[in-house]
Amino acid sequence: MYDRAQLHEQYKQRAKDEIFKKEFETAVEKELIARRDKANYIFAQEDIEKSMRLKDHSAPQPLVIEGDDQHQTKKWDSLIKTAAYYVDRPNLNQERYQLRLMKQRYDELFTDSWRPPLQSRRDLVTWACEQRNSALAETHEPLNCAYNSLMMDFGPDTEGLKQKLGDIKGLWS
Repeated sequence: MYDRAQLHEQYKQRAKDEIFKKEFETAVEKELIARRDKANYIFAQEDIEKSMRLKDHSAPQPLVIEGDDQHQTKKWDSLIKTAAYYVDRPNLNQERYQLRLMKQRYDELFTDSWRPPLQSRRDLVTWACEQRNSALAETHEPLNCAYNSLMMDFGPDTEGLKQKLGDIKGLWS
């Protein structure tokens, strides 16, 4: 027969098994109810609901630069800087993101509809410079719209990287 300690351990184990069994049955029942509820559920609804929770439905706010003059010179320079930090060879998602970013921040600079060339950084920076020069032609000195000049003035500082990486063929051309 069993002594008192062995019986105690058996009862203890049975109690644990019963607790586990009840918790397991409860979890399975909850899962079955959830699956039954989702039987007629369209998964696109879930994506829509998730995006609705994540989105802020307020109107996008344009970029405001403190101390900018009435001609918005600093905002035009910010447009060129944004273009200078654009990727060299963008994919379609990067083009969409950049267009949305630029429309949100800089739409008020343009009186007519506008579509920036997003196929390369070179095209975008040059376009932004030309737009700035035409908008501020009467009040400001035009910028030199040569790509290398714009990248030196508005683009990322690559001199530190050149020193670290050395002359890797094709990287800095």
